[in-house]
Amino acid sequence: MKKRVSSGLGAAGSEILKPNAGRLKHLFLIPQPRAQSQPIFRSRDSRVGFTLVEILVSVAILAVGSVVLCQALARGAYAVALAKRHATAYLFSISKLADLELMLRQGPLEKTSGQFGAGRDAFVWKVDAEVSPELPQLQQLKLTVNWKQGDHIYDSELNLVRRIAEPRQ
Repeated sequence: MKKRVSSGLGAAGSEILKPNAGRLKHLFLIPQPRAQSQPIFRSRDSRVGFTLVEILVSVAILAVGSVVLCQALARGAYAVALAKRHATAYLFSISKLADLELMLRQGPLEKTSGQFGAGRDAFVWKVDAEVSPELPQLQQLKLTVNWKQGDHIYDSELNLVRRIAEPRQ
């Protein structure tokens, strides 16, 4: 006589036949057919898929994330453009200070302001030269470069202290 032991796989599973007293040393797997009356789905509520509310919430989260990402990219682009303008102003300032140093060796400054570039890329510069009251042999040059980006006006300032050459005799 054989004992039937359930494999725990349910209606779609198999039953294992276990022989008595070691007559057969093999285990047999016999599939058990599914009953015709069992539905494929257990109930109407267990269907696979998403509800409308879940889809709307996911679309809202995606929209908010997209807006935040676009704002971050726009701010990054503005920061890159501003850094480029700062670098251009700095390089122009160094070049202009070198020019002013050469002009001062030839005599007093004739031009103390001007413009570099045109239109949107315009940089306006101005130089102030002062002789130090404590040390009359030193002169301070203060170069200010202004530019406009968007609604803001930015400026960069460089100072140079130079020794005034004594007149040659």
